[in-house]
Amino acid sequence: MGEGGYDYIPGLPCKERLKNKCHVIWKIVAKTILFYGVCPTNIMNAHSAMLAFLVVVMVPMAAAPAFSQDGISLATFHESALVLIDRAGSQNVTASVTLQSISTHEMQIPQQLEQRIRGDGSVTAVILTNHDRCVLGVTDQACIIINTERSAEDRGITAVQESARKIGDSYIDDINKVFDTKAGFHSVFIDVAGAEASTATQNQAAGRVTVSTVYTMPMEDTAPMYEKISGMLMPAQIRDAGGFHEAAKTISGHESARMSFSMVPLDSTSLMQLKVIHTRPVAESMQSPDVIRPLELLGVDALERSSYFASGFYPLNSVVQVALSSADDDVSITDTQGGILPTRVVDGDLVPTDVTSGGWVFEPDRGRLIEGKYIFGTQTLLLPGDLEFSLGAPDTGTGIDEQAVVVIIIVAVAAAAALYYLKGYARARDSSNK
Repeated sequence: MGEGGYDYIPGLPCKERLKNKCHVIWKIVAKTILFYGVCPTNIMNAHSAMLAFLVVVMVPMAAAPAFSQDGISLATFHESALVLIDRAGSQNVTASVTLQSISTHEMQIPQQLEQRIRGDGSVTAVILTNHDRCVLGVTDQACIIINTERSAEDRGITAVQESARKIGDSYIDDINKVFDTKAGFHSVFIDVAGAEASTATQNQAAGRVTVSTVYTMPMEDTAPMYEKISGMLMPAQIRDAGGFHEAAKTISGHESARMSFSMVPLDSTSLMQLKVIHTRPVAESMQSPDVIRPLELLGVDALERSSYFASGFYPLNSVVQVALSSADDDVSITDTQGGILPTRVVDGDLVPTDVTSGGWVFEPDRGRLIEGKYIFGTQTLLLPGDLEFSLGAPDTGTGIDEQAVVVIIIVAVAAAAALYYLKGYARARDSSNK
């Protein structure tokens, strides 16, 4: 067991100390988020806004330490797969795999650089991506983006841009060395509340404006770029352990796939995420509108947990998530091949009472927005039939006439589904034992 309650496995030393223990909340719109993506000029209605929030926050993260209970542990390394089926707006299926850690031993950013960025206080995120048009005005180029919080002391656009560039320039050479890149300055973008063409990120919940300093470099295909960046970041212990990393490599081979790495400074550590994402039309992805086959939509024949977790019982460090947005209020889950975990309500939220068995937790399980999370339990390998589930009513195909609200999500800071599960599991057990 590492310091603060996390396990560092196998044999990785624990040096990070985390402060806010058991700070875990899962409610989608209750958590402050930081995201960077390609969006239309505005969000057209509440349904679309909820979908955007859901896409962002469904990536589980380790924002605070957890604990061991009845042999169940959490590790600093997490792997997650997300399938978003948008039948109400874009008519696209978006599949992604995210590998993340709060340990610089598992995402090997030099500790001195990580500590310097985190200690800066003004840097909110560092992002490397080959997403086309990472900001307006950039085409056919990859980007490194350094997000900083706008200082209240800067008056006027010029002062804000100069301050942001000064901060970005102080880090870009070291970042280029880490990733063996030669990104050069392109521009600075400031988010203006209410502007139709906002190109920087904004922490909406906290009301803080973020300024994006953008550096560009030659575009790379996703497969070789992912192979290169993952090889630099992750030690052989993780790279050679299979798991969702193999699924990410498969997704990266699609012509339209894109990848990103992000580092988000937290209080006493940084959240580091490596992500691959692929989007294609629903009509090309699904054989039947009433049967959801997550592995098929991810484009893999099987999904195996990383053997990096083989040293203990880590059922919550690998999660498969599916979200379905529909224009039909009558859609509901009618059958699941993988089974549904027993749950109970804890503080108004649905949590499983047992995570030793594999199965789904759906919340909500009907209506225009359905979300499900699959917990592996003691399973190590999932085959297509293990995750398949059916819907109770066919989609009418009369989706809302609008563009996709969020096409690409690069970096997300949100509630930790896995940590929330563990907390809820422990609390549910304590309550039942009284």
